[in-house]
Amino acid sequence: MLEVGMRLSFKYLAGLFDGEGCITIDYRFNGRKKYHSLSVSITNTSLPTLIQIKDKIGSGHIQHCRNLVYVWRIHAHKAYEFLKNLLPHLIIKKEEAVIAIDFQTKIIEKGIGRNRVNNFKQRKLYRKQLQELKRRRYHGLKKYNN
Repeated sequence: MLEVGMRLSFKYLAGLFDGEGCITIDYRFNGRKKYHSLSVSITNTSLPTLIQIKDKIGSGHIQHCRNLVYVWRIHAHKAYEFLKNLLPHLIIKKEEAVIAIDFQTKIIEKGIGRNRVNNFKQRKLYRKQLQELKRRRYHGLKKYNN
């Protein structure tokens, strides 16, 4: 647990994120349109730590999930900024962060519209690439533990 008042560095956050963090490209359909959105979260039992992270980043929301488990979450451009700051220090989730940053960069630079068919397919490929990377890592761990 992070002590109250302790200053958070991006190195510390990267270590915490490598162990407790999650990067997703969510697929949403709101009844009228389909879209993809970058989402970053950290799950932890220490609410004070997540509050300090939220204060340092200046964004996000914290949700109480079950028992003593909490999740801090940010989306889209804020998630992109967070990952860019962590990237030099990440180890385990570095490849995922690179995919996520590239995904969000394409949206920012090229103005990928949410309703354009070709751009939807491109975003879907980013999502699939991220899922495949997670799947390979999971199966590698599973093989290692058996």
